[in-house]
Amino acid sequence: MKRRLIGILVILLPVLWFARGVVPPRFKEPVKYQLEQAKWYLKRQFPSKPEQPPSSLVIGPRIIAPGEAGIGRQVSDFKFAALSGERARLSEFRDQTAMVIAMTSATCPVSKRFFPKLVDLHSELAAKNIGLLLVNPFASEEQSDIDRLIREANFGGTYIRDVELSIARTLDASTTTEVFLLDSSRTLNYRGAISDQYGISYSREESSHEYLKMAIDSLLAGTRPTIAATEAPGCELFLGGSADPAVSDSGPTYHREISRIIQRNCLECHYDGGEAPFALDSYEAVVERSRVIQRVVSDGLMPPWFAARQPHETESPWANERSLSDRERRDLMAWLNTPGFPEGEIEDTPESPILPHDGWKLGPPDHIIAMPEPVEIPAEGTVPYVRIEIPTRLSEDRWVRALEILPGNRELVHHIVVYNEEDEANVKGLVGVQDWMVIYAPGNTGVEYPPGFARKVKASGNLSFQIHYVPNGTAGEDLSQLGLHFAPEPPDYEVLTGDIVDLDLRIPPNQPKYISIAEKTLRRKVGILAYFPHMHYRGKSFRYELIQPGNTTVLLEVPNYLFSWQLNYRLKEPLLLHPGSTLRATATFDNSAENPANPDPSQVVRWGKRSVDEMMLGFYEYFIPVGDDDWP
Repeated sequence: MKRRLIGILVILLPVLWFARGVVPPRFKEPVKYQLEQAKWYLKRQFPSKPEQPPSSLVIGPRIIAPGEAGIGRQVSDFKFAALSGERARLSEFRDQTAMVIAMTSATCPVSKRFFPKLVDLHSELAAKNIGLLLVNPFASEEQSDIDRLIREANFGGTYIRDVELSIARTLDASTTTEVFLLDSSRTLNYRGAISDQYGISYSREESSHEYLKMAIDSLLAGTRPTIAATEAPGCELFLGGSADPAVSDSGPTYHREISRIIQRNCLECHYDGGEAPFALDSYEAVVERSRVIQRVVSDGLMPPWFAARQPHETESPWANERSLSDRERRDLMAWLNTPGFPEGEIEDTPESPILPHDGWKLGPPDHIIAMPEPVEIPAEGTVPYVRIEIPTRLSEDRWVRALEILPGNRELVHHIVVYNEEDEANVKGLVGVQDWMVIYAPGNTGVEYPPGFARKVKASGNLSFQIHYVPNGTAGEDLSQLGLHFAPEPPDYEVLTGDIVDLDLRIPPNQPKYISIAEKTLRRKVGILAYFPHMHYRGKSFRYELIQPGNTTVLLEVPNYLFSWQLNYRLKEPLLLHPGSTLRATATFDNSAENPANPDPSQVVRWGKRSVDEMMLGFYEYFIPVGDDDWP
């Protein structure tokens, strides 16, 4: 009780000062925030009635994890009869480049607002050899209402009444506005909203995100969509039965289930010429590596993703999460434990993805910044960090919407971190060490920002390449490059990098669990986009926390940190933080002989740039408005 009263007094002091009007102007904004927090704290400690969970009457599309949405699975073949009298099967459209299946309704308000968009989409898709099926899942709707809607919109495509819900169940459709993008092998590439122009209780003049069109462009370009799944606000569907089964009664087969799991989760690195040590691009290759796959999946090493799910998280908050969905893991492990590794029917084979090999995954960049000369890497031993400063050679300052690192020798490059030496962020007093811009590591080659967000690269500046090479038994050389994609216009928000750092790091010898804690209190409102924890060989775990009056929230927990994987963790939705919020980073190090990666447990380990030294760096990527100190 005593601690509680002290906490209340600490929070109420600035409230009293504010009420007396003696707060200097520069402190008023933080104090206003503390006022809000004080009200929250008092309500939490002495509630007059039970708190109700927050609700929203305005609902737009939210990004969801591809694995949770079934992205990459094959949609089962189904028959349909259109209102025009046409009868067909989905598999009969294999000669088309792709197929869009759109749920619709003649009575749902959001669905009706989207209907003209579907009509326009019909002719646009036809020109690209892409089919469109409109599916109405309501038996209760009057045929006259449907006919009037089609007639007034002048829709001449395929409209299906799915009164028995067979198609809706096959797709496991959730609302009347949900669309599904399938390639010619019926592999699900995207599902979710057409765009964010319409939602529950709102309409916009224009959309800011054309989710379906972006997914179609990616499919036609042979790349994976940046956003593969969203919620689709509309009228919810009650299917009254089970969805399309993940595994048939005969069990999973390579061509039907496993090849799609491999494509979505492994082929980004495991292809001929890719970052991974071997390819998994054929049935024979997967069978040969079946026991390796079984081990690394069971141990949680592959696909590489080390963020722990928090108790308060009902779904993954990460836009780039790589972990297998429950269904993918179940199918894969069942197949790996089935004698003979069933191959299945060749007609179930998915389309072969277009792999980048030695090219740029984000497409040809607008400007390339290359290392001035190759770096020689020996066949054996270790190589100290290589740090190279390279001028940008831009004619003027540019806003950059995407950055990608192309390693010159994937077999020898362990990771590359590119820093902005001009460090605009330090001038603003928000960052302490360097402005990390982009990272390369196997499975992580670059970053592409959403519309309205960009980084500034100065014409007069230098970029610093920090490169870690790992010899593999054969001497070689590397000439890596950075590709910049320019934004077409100045952004609304500037992307920067902050860090939470312990520069006074001192790890005692033979210490199996040394804990380092560092904090940073924000002086202005910012939005957080991503986190990037960084340690060296002795690093064991890392945690980010948000500390606010009366509350501490875990933002990211990496219980098993691996120096072999330099991963950044990108949020689906930005986290907005007010002035006075504190970010805390907690890192655990193992400097004992029990750590097999430890270079020398008898040494006192301090901060340093070499791998045999240590770092405690909690990078975070954030954004602020451009050209204005105030948020809209």
